Amino acid sequence: MPAGTRPALEEVAVAAEIRIDPVAPEKAIEYWKTRRPLSAAEEKKLTEGAKARAMTVAGLFKHQQLAAVHGALEKALTEGKTLADFKKEIKPLIQQQGWGAWRVENIFRTNLAAAYAAGAWAEIQATKEAFPYLEYLAVNDDRTRPAHAVLDGKVFPVDHEFWEHNFPPNGFGCRCATAPVSKWRAEKKGLKVETEIPSGLVYKGENGFPIPVAAPGADPGFTQNVGKDWLAGLTPQELDGALNFGPARTVCPVGGEFADPAGPCGLPLDKIDPKHILEVKKGDILPRHESEEFYALEFLKAFGIKDLNGWARQKILGTQLNMPITKALLTDKVTGQLKANKHGRGPYMRLLAETIKNPFEVWWVPAMLAGRDHNALTLIRLFREADGREIGGFGAFHLVPGVGWQGATVFNPHLMDGRARMLRYLEKHREGLLIFRGQ
Repeated sequence: MPAGTRPALEEVAVAAEIRIDPVAPEKAIEYWKTRRPLSAAEEKKLTEGAKARAMTVAGLFKHQQLAAVHGALEKALTEGKTLADFKKEIKPLIQQQGWGAWRVENIFRTNLAAAYAAGAWAEIQATKEAFPYLEYLAVNDDRTRPAHAVLDGKVFPVDHEFWEHNFPPNGFGCRCATAPVSKWRAEKKGLKVETEIPSGLVYKGENGFPIPVAAPGADPGFTQNVGKDWLAGLTPQELDGALNFGPARTVCPVGGEFADPAGPCGLPLDKIDPKHILEVKKGDILPRHESEEFYALEFLKAFGIKDLNGWARQKILGTQLNMPITKALLTDKVTGQLKANKHGRGPYMRLLAETIKNPFEVWWVPAMLAGRDHNALTLIRLFREADGREIGGFGAFHLVPGVGWQGATVFNPHLMDGRARMLRYLEKHREGLLIFRGQ
């Protein structure tokens, strides 16, 4: 398709089927399917967080070779294949590259360990209320690195910065692990919960000879928590460039209440049943002049997330998209700083969350971003003042699956003669294919 040419809506709908692959129950498999095989040169251009979602194999430069390794590793995860199965799967590549047994085993174990680590981190975050601490566990044999061995038995809070850079695997062939620790166990066993990053420790090997360890922890190249970066990377971040939606022809599903395309799809917004206009309750509009952290946390709380480092998944109605919800949704992807109050939107964070959780309509529409074709979802929700006299606001959230989002929440409880203008503005967002409408 020539650059800038917009596909017909029906053509793209048939190709895309508005379908996002369901989330696999196994967290490790879910993580692996998000990784992409890249050459080492391509991988160097990525940010540290993006590197956690790339798969590279030193010495492989052709995408076909990387794809072969990636596919064989995915089979190992999804079908329980062994190292021997993996070797058979990529036997031609092993012969072509002249890889020895150690090299093949290293590729196999390191990548699967990273996948399981990402899955483990997701579970740790989900259970951290019951198990607020993690204990570092080293194997402590003659194969254990001193920098890892000196951390054995150390306990840190789950969200301590130590785990940002030292969550196993912490090196090629690393066999270290972590164990969740409850407050009860920490107290009963007299475990010391560390608060400072360890440094200047001493390792005593089997012969008791002391070996100073100036920088205990992960080896170079393994200092990123793949689980944490994975979750952040799957969360769509706010787009820097503008989405261009159209114009696109409105398409309504055949049959049912949407059969008549007038209005659009037979229902102008000023004619919808009042039950679909959500009443803004006391406290839904947050106070002004609060911190970025305050607004971001209020947004997350709407999804049942209790702290800034938590996460949840939110199904987008009308699709199979289970969107990860983390603070990354409201974080500048360049600076890493929160921007929940950008353009003064902070007080409306709860309305933005409600628009994502409980839209009145979801539209699918071809869009252009930076000169390229994308498929966007537009979520719409109407709100009204508590006294019910006037429609007082709306929520719209534009999501490009796998890329990012642009959204708007507008609410003015003192809106008087602007109702018609507001509805005209919102009607402009009702284009494309209607894939969900509240009943």
